[in-house]
Amino acid sequence: MSSLRRFHVQSKYPGRVDLLKPVDYLCDQTCPTYHAGHWLYWDATHFTLAGSTFMTDRAASTFRTFILGGSNAMSSGAPTEN
Repeated sequence: MSSLRRFHVQSKYPGRVDLLKPVDYLCDQTCPTYHAGHWLYWDATHFTLAGSTFMTDRAASTFRTFILGGSNAMSSGAPTEN
């Protein structure tokens, strides 16, 4: 989904739409494709089991906040765009 479309969806439903961008959790100074002896991607658009676990572990606090009724997943510690 393009950035413009995401903005449109968020502005159409203020306070009801949260964005979770995997790149915010997978990448720090680099975007690894291999971690702890395992490939993180099956192909260009799908995680392996190791990749899913890696992403979930890094985003756990954001998922927890969202599931427990936090108002905005992006404000719960996820990196934000500048």
